Amino acid sequence: MPRFVKQSAIDAPARAVFAWHQRPDALAQLTPPWERVTIVRAAPSLAEGGRAEILLHMGPLRLRWVAEHRGFIDRGDTGGEG
Repeated sequence: MPRFVKQSAIDAPARAVFAWHQRPDALAQLTPPWERVTIVRAAPSLAEGGRAEILLHMGPLRLRWVAEHRGFIDRGDTGGEG
């Protein structure tokens, strides 16, 4: 499976960053306002195996994206629907 890796340096304690990402609105806050995205289902927590479902709108097409949390890491599993 292809892998996308992105790392960011954040000048804050890891506990504070983790706590921010645990907020129920974190996924919506991380989504840029210009992206045509529908959050179908946010993960209930950052617990191992928690899954979020997102619908990406690309012109007349839609792409369903399921992200699964793994050790404070998201792994994207993609599938398509038109």
